[in-house]
Amino acid sequence: CTRAWCAFVPLPMTDFRDGYSFSTPRGLPARTHVSRKHVRVTVVSRAKTMRRGVLFALVFACVSFPNLAHACSTFLVGAGASHDGSVIVSHSDDGEGNPDARLSFVPARDHLPGARRPVWPDLEDNPRFVGMERGTTYEPGRSVPPDAKPTKPIGFIPQINHTFGYHEGNYGVLNEKQLGIGESTCSGRFVASSIGNGGDALFCVNELSRIAMERCATARCAVLLMGSLAFQFGFYGASGSFEGGSETLLIGDTTEGWVMHFVPYPETNAAVWVAKRVPHDHVTVVMNMFTIREVDLEDTDNFLASPNLLDVAVKHGLWDPQAKDHDASKTTPFDFTKAFSAGEYAHKFYSGRRVWGGFRLVNRELTDANLSPEYDDLRLDAPYPFSVKPAKKVTLADVFKWHRDWYQGTDYDLSKGSAGGPFGVPDRFTAAAAINGTRDSQAHGTTNSREMEKKNPTKPKPKWGAWERSIALHRTTYTHVTQSRGWLPSEIGGVMWIGMHAAHGTVFLPTPCGVSSLFHGLTVGNATVVDRTSTWWAHRFVMNLARGMRFDLAIGDIREAQMEWERKGEGVLKEMERLFLLGTVGDEGRNVGSKHLGVDGDTDGNDGSSGRTPDGYAHRKLGLTKGGGDTNETKGGETFETVSASQTAMITRLTEQHARLVTEHWWKLGDSLMAKYADGFVSANDGKSEPGLSVGYPDWWLEAVGYADGPPPPPDPPTNGFGVGIVGRRELVKTGGGASDGEEHAPRVALE
Repeated sequence: CTRAWCAFVPLPMTDFRDGYSFSTPRGLPARTHVSRKHVRVTVVSRAKTMRRGVLFALVFACVSFPNLAHACSTFLVGAGASHDGSVIVSHSDDGEGNPDARLSFVPARDHLPGARRPVWPDLEDNPRFVGMERGTTYEPGRSVPPDAKPTKPIGFIPQINHTFGYHEGNYGVLNEKQLGIGESTCSGRFVASSIGNGGDALFCVNELSRIAMERCATARCAVLLMGSLAFQFGFYGASGSFEGGSETLLIGDTTEGWVMHFVPYPETNAAVWVAKRVPHDHVTVVMNMFTIREVDLEDTDNFLASPNLLDVAVKHGLWDPQAKDHDASKTTPFDFTKAFSAGEYAHKFYSGRRVWGGFRLVNRELTDANLSPEYDDLRLDAPYPFSVKPAKKVTLADVFKWHRDWYQGTDYDLSKGSAGGPFGVPDRFTAAAAINGTRDSQAHGTTNSREMEKKNPTKPKPKWGAWERSIALHRTTYTHVTQSRGWLPSEIGGVMWIGMHAAHGTVFLPTPCGVSSLFHGLTVGNATVVDRTSTWWAHRFVMNLARGMRFDLAIGDIREAQMEWERKGEGVLKEMERLFLLGTVGDEGRNVGSKHLGVDGDTDGNDGSSGRTPDGYAHRKLGLTKGGGDTNETKGGETFETVSASQTAMITRLTEQHARLVTEHWWKLGDSLMAKYADGFVSANDGKSEPGLSVGYPDWWLEAVGYADGPPPPPDPPTNGFGVGIVGRRELVKTGGGASDGEEHAPRVALE
């Protein structure tokens, strides 16, 4: 590893928890070339800048790394759309063959004046990080070799005095102030590379999300902070091509949610970005393509953007502010997606079908009446709205179900047809022939057609082919659903529901903001070594067993276990809330595992959502009072200065107990599936019933694969008058007793 170059970069030092500022990027004028009715030169925010200074950040490069574009499905539910008034953000982290299946808890920290914050490279495969700066998960030797080299930063920015604690995976997930984030990689019209990888950009979306976790209590703060950093120091996407070169984040706090799009702009190393607030009573979906269309930059309550937004679009011919619309009555409005998106990647319908599928889950009647799964060009046609009002108030169980969807009950149901096999498997593996070093198959060429054409321009173009892409995906590393509940103290009001591996085979586990550590099983997992302490491996193991046996039957066992343990998770969370708000934890808290972890917890009915705590409940118990000060005020959820070590230990212990029980049960579930469905037979797996019922293949599949055209029956066997195939001699049988000795009976054939 060698240092490619070294430079000093001036950086304004701002406390972004309370304010926001940025300077004009190199290469752009202080004012835009477009009239002010179209854009504001500076982004107006409700926050104010607290202080400024100058620190020179030493930026250096000594790493080079490949980047892969992951494809993730995301939802955001506004507070007015959810069952209990919480803001919900979800994200499926859809990886590849070498995912880093570890989560980490990064504790809150105080920093000395003049400290610098390292900026880490975009590493999403295993290991995504090696070192101590981001929690104990990434210690050398923990799911990585003990001699793994520590990850080196590609630059630094000034550190602030105090950073919040948070949970992270590939991206920041949820912080102690109930700020939640989801991510979806998108295509874009521009591509940039990072420092140390042939470019000048400092920030990937992964690092931006982590810095937002560290410094922000609200979604608006996160938008402004991340936008400022990407604008000043450059932004690069997850891949070196238009496929995955841009990004989207869904950001929620206790009161509101935003969608934010990032596009790199290497000409000035200043990112182009835009953000739109999700209506209070709506649900939005993002499925690997931009969704923000018309932008009203005068409406800063609902839109925020980089100062270069329209300048870049006009300069490169992506939008003409003088062009007239189809009837020539007015100018063509600016459409961010049409201007800056490069469209769907992988194949047509890769994103749009999931958007349609997501809205179908949110509001079936509206979707059936107004939205079609078919379109010509998703970028140009704008066939779907930014968000919709749900048919009913959304529960956590609804969101879990959304992530388990493979278009069941539609014409695109992946469990149907020959590709699903005889037992209705909805999973489709990547069509690639990488065995023995060859990647020249038709299937591989079609799956990555554009990249293959670049590498082999003279090679005959293979015939096109592609699989339908659903929200549920077999190669998902984890799915998280964050729940931000402003009527509860943040320590217990913010919850990360985490489901390891594919959503249709996982159990979502509750982890409140206020825990001091994560269950061990969530912090380990290497795809090359089966680890029976790993929660990810437990779910991966079971899902692969189910897929390889009778999936149509095994998925029923999995669903039953999911419902059981997610109800128990709700019960555990309710009990943690009760004990936390009491303010003391004695023997009752220590013994709660045996009392509550084995019972259904859905005390409000089967709605899958924790009930609202009555106003003032916490304040009537043992002197709990609202906290104040710089780090305790949250603009939403309440954080209490009087939180005790016993309260923190209680929620940490109960969270870990529940996760441990689920992990243990899931390994046992694998054993159960093996006993029930091994070798093509179905057994009761109760140790009593007769095992080995042969159920065979369905008739439609036998017909489809030409079963009737298989080997014919054998020729008729020979006969000799005594039975088919019997060869022998006649004997008289003599018996004794009952009849006279020597009495002759019917002849018997003796085999020779």
